[in-house]
Formats: sequence, C-alpha cells, structure tokens
Amino acid sequence: MSAKGKTALSGSLGESFFFHAIVRTKDSQPPGARVLGVRTLALDAQGPFTSRWRASALNGQERGHEVSLVVVRKEAGGPARERFARVAQDLLAAGDGLNGVLRVRAVAPSGEAYLADYWSAGTIKDLSALRWPLRRRLELVSRIAQSLEMLHARGLVHGSLTPENVLLDDDLHPVLSDVGLAMPAATTDMSSYAEFAAPEVMSGEAPNASSDIFSVGRVLQMVALGDVTPEVAEVIRSCSGPPASRYASAADLQRALTAIAEKLPQEEVSPEALLESVGAAFRPAATPEAGRPQLAPVARERTAVPAPDGGRDAVVPALVTGADLRSVVARRAPLVGLTGLLAVGVALGGACLLGGSNSSLRDVFGVLLVLGSAAAVWFLPCTTRAPAAVRIALAGLCAALVGVVNPLAYVYGAAAQHRLHGGEGERRAAIDEIVRLGRDFRGVSLAGINLSGLDLTGADLRGVDLARADLSHTRLWGAEIAGASFEGARLEGADMDRTSLALARIDGAICDARTLLPAGWRCAGSHMTR
Repeated sequence: MSAKGKTALSGSLGESFFFHAIVRTKDSQPPGARVLGVRTLALDAQGPFTSRWRASALNGQERGHEVSLVVVRKEAGGPARERFARVAQDLLAAGDGLNGVLRVRAVAPSGEAYLADYWSAGTIKDLSALRWPLRRRLELVSRIAQSLEMLHARGLVHGSLTPENVLLDDDLHPVLSDVGLAMPAATTDMSSYAEFAAPEVMSGEAPNASSDIFSVGRVLQMVALGDVTPEVAEVIRSCSGPPASRYASAADLQRALTAIAEKLPQEEVSPEALLESVGAAFRPAATPEAGRPQLAPVARERTAVPAPDGGRDAVVPALVTGADLRSVVARRAPLVGLTGLLAVGVALGGACLLGGSNSSLRDVFGVLLVLGSAAAVWFLPCTTRAPAAVRIALAGLCAALVGVVNPLAYVYGAAAQHRLHGGEGERRAAIDEIVRLGRDFRGVSLAGINLSGLDLTGADLRGVDLARADLSHTRLWGAEIAGASFEGARLEGADMDRTSLALARIDGAICDARTLLPAGWRCAGSHMTR
C-alpha cells in the first residue's frame, strides 16, 4: 500500500450494507472523528448499522491525507455494536498480516468508530471497462479466495461478499472491505447481497466460511460472464451447491482457480487490436512537424511537376489549402458513408447471428455500430455541403444517440429468445444472455422448457408462460411473477421466497418440502396453498 491517502470509487462498502450516496457533511462531526484526529469531508454511504465517511487526517505525517472513517450508527442495537467493536479490534491487531483485506489503522477507545485506508481505483464491478483476458480475471478471483483463507484462519468471516465491497488497489489487486459487519438478522434486508448470499444465510443462518465460498462462486460467475469455460463452470457449480458439496476451504478454491488460469495463454487479442484498422479510418491527420507554424488546416496530396531534366514528370507531395481539403472531403464523403453503413450492417447482422454471449464480440459490434453510425451521416447529400463543424456535430450526435439507445441490446434479446427452444447448450447460453441484459423475460414463452438449477433472482417474469416448465432447484427469490402461469410446472426445491404467488396462476404446480415459499404459503400434497 502506498503511503499517500487512498480513495475508494463507487462505494467501497457496497450496497450490501450501504446505499451509495455523496452528500455534504453537516457542521457536527460523527462520533469518533475528533478522538481519531480526522475531519470528515463527505458521507459516502450509510447502512442499517454503520456509516462510512471520507475524511482527512489532521495530525502527524498523514496530515491532509484522505482516510475512511467507519462509524456504528446510533440506531444499532447492543449486539451490532459489540460485533462492530470486536471485528474492528481483530482487524487492527492483524495489521498488514491480512494481505488483500482493507487495513484498519486505528480504533476509537469507545469502539464505535475506526479508521481505514481509502482507495481510488474502483471495485471489481468496473472490470468490464478494463477488458481483461479470462486468465487475469481468474487470477483476481484467486486472490480473493486467498484473502478469505487468511480471514478464516483467524476465525473471521466476511459474511457479505459482493462486487461492490471488493475494491481495487493501485496495482488493480482486490482488497476486501466490510469484513464481519454482516448481522444475520439483517441479511434479508440487503437487496444487492441477496444475489450473492448462500441459501442458508438467506434462511437466517449466520454466515460462515462455507457461505463465503458460495459468494466467491457467484462473484466468479459475474467476473467470467461471457467467457465461462467448462472448467470454470465446474468451479462455479462446486461453489454454488449445498454446503456439503462446496470446496472444503478457500485454499482449495484458490488452487482450483490457479490450476485453470495456468492453462490459459498469458495474452489474448484485445478488441482494440481487432478494431485498429477500423479506427484508423476515423482518426484525424497526423500533427504537423514540430516547430513549423501552421496558419490553416492542410492535407497532403500527390502532385505531378515537370522534372528538371525534362524527363518523366516527378510525383511529389504538395500542401493543400483548407478549401482544397473541403473539396477532397466532399468527394470522399460517399465512400465514408458507405463504409459506415457497411459497419452498421456488420454489427447488427453479427449480433443477430452470433448473439452477445462473448464479451469481446460485444465490444467489437458496439464500436462498429457507433463508428459506423457516425460515418453514415457523411453519406447524406446535405452533410457534404455543410461546414465541417456541422458535419462533425451531426456525426457526434448520431454516435451519442446510438450509444444511449443501444439497438444491439434489442438484437441480442431477440437472438436469445430465438435460441431458447434449441439444444441444451443454446438454451443455457440464451438464458445467460437474457439475465445479462437485465433479467427481463416478458414476452418470452418458457412453457415446457427445462430451467432447473438456474439463478433467476429478481427476474421479471410478469405474464410469462411457464406452464409445464421444469423449475426444480431454480432460484426465483424476489422475482416479479404477476400474471405468470406456473400451471403444471415442477417446483421441487425451488426458491420462491419474496414472490407474489397470489398474483400468479399456480394450478397444478408441483412442489415438495424443499420448496421455499413466501410467508403464509406452504406445500401440501405436492401443491402450494395458503
């Protein structure tokens, strides 16, 4: 860790505990700020039991450096305060001995607040922007497992692991925050943690080492989305199964991930390399030679001049004025426009045929669509006569509009729906694609389809036909099912907690003792009833 203040981007304590917000501080300082020698700058986030502040050190060599001030709230009860103080002291005693875990610098004598490092490189939710190869993403999750093994060896449990509370340090290595702050009684209130929590934790059991491994498996599923190999899929299944079938320790999980990563190539072809030739067509001309004054935009053309010896004409570079440049652009505008239309067609056609399951292809199609849309504007007859500033503004506006609307999302959704009735591999890929696009299944018929074992937490299934579908051991926790038909569907072992069963058609649906139903519902004689 560097000696300078470290800042955490996008809510390091995460929505599992906090709803991210940036607000101005009030005149009064939170408890523990003065005794720990800091001045709060802003309230970063606030949860049921704790508040997290961005603060500045007032004394010593750290004066002016930013730190995190974590404070237990007044609303927290006795057990929450005791747990907060105990975990803070355990982390302080560990010092730098917990590699990859947010370091606690000092704890207030009252135990109601502590100081920690502050990072600025973001969280692993930002990995999609980095476009890492699969090997590096697996190595990152392996480091998370290694840090958990260190915690477990000290008798500590993270308890609420989500992408929001896995920070990235200056070297883009993972740093776990919010260690041990989860309270079992409040787990069901943590909306974003529900997707990463083990079923037994959601049922009210206290988090433990095995539930941490389940959460790592869910994080791995998110990090590797679009590039899940059979080996990675097997690791995810081992993490996500019942406690007895999970890895015995985080160290075993780390070894499994390391073994898979070592078989992958060190480098992969990046989308930037694939698009280099496309982007070159839209880059501005090279800058003028250093030191040579330029009074107006110029371009190079090849001009024939008589040779001094009377021989064959020599072809030499000549400077073209701004007026000549506009003429050249006007002549070449149709070619640029046609190239743009071709790029748009390739993007939409490729998205329709190949779908969006591969992250690299999604990036390629997305760039082709944006650049192609901007170039297609130059094909319009009216733009070739317009000033350069107007053409550039129209092209930029078109590219921005396409980027916001994102027609590819609709194409990916349509392609995924078409593949739902294909083979097992196509069906699974289509479901993963719809989940990635926001879990919206409205307008899709899932009647008679095998959906067993899938995670459809929070999915929008309103009005969807699920008649005779196999939903055994499927996670439907918090799904919207108003108007959905489950007639004759198999729901043995399914998790339907926090759903509105009264708004769905459930005649003939088959359940068993393992089916988790919302409050007030039970399974009697293989049928759901109140």
